[in-house]
Amino acid sequence: MNKNEGFFPGLGLPEAAEYRVLLDENWGLDDLANFPHAYSQAYSFVYCFDAAFESKKPKRVDEALQEYPWMGGYSYLNIYTVLKHQVPPERRPDIQSIQFASPGWIDLLLEPESALRIAKSVGFICGAFVAVAATVQRIDAIRLAMNRKRREERAHAVKLSAHETQELNQLCKELAKSIGFGNLNALHRRTKSPEVSLNLLLAHYRRLNQLANYVKRGQASLPRKLKDGTTRPLELPEKSKS
Repeated sequence: MNKNEGFFPGLGLPEAAEYRVLLDENWGLDDLANFPHAYSQAYSFVYCFDAAFESKKPKRVDEALQEYPWMGGYSYLNIYTVLKHQVPPERRPDIQSIQFASPGWIDLLLEPESALRIAKSVGFICGAFVAVAATVQRIDAIRLAMNRKRREERAHAVKLSAHETQELNQLCKELAKSIGFGNLNALHRRTKSPEVSLNLLLAHYRRLNQLANYVKRGQASLPRKLKDGTTRPLELPEKSKS
């Protein structure tokens, strides 16, 4: 498919497509809330930061990234709300059908590139589950130690040192590689802070890891193809490796 086909004039939106999440029978009421919530948040993150087109109002996202006090969970809950509202309503995941049987499924109408990128990232995590978890644990420990040191020195509001900036940039590269996030340089340009970029990537990992746990338990499968078998919905340039 030509990359210019299937777009809405003036909006640059690709055509929606159906994506099938495969299910087994072992689902409870909590799963019906938790899985869609994690998927929706991961989707909004990918749509805004790792897809080949802009969100509705990218400046609104940039303002949130640069102005929020990134010191706790409150800002991260808020940024996901911002991201969700930057996805056009007609491109937010919409359930078309759902069946719990053997096999079962959830058919979602959504933006196809974002769905396939999520499937790829979850595959990365599932393929090296223990190694990725160990990498994330080590990165988070370094991040927390750095924050603790800055608090002790009462320097949290002070600009990062060159050494801290270099270390945070390296941690971002490691984490992005581990979870298959391909647009790190663009994320840095938008956050203007490797510290904020790292915290966002950690938050994204936590959502992806929730999905990966469903896959590891055999409750769900996230294929790397659309419902019609398409594996690459648009002829998009490969993301540059950071």
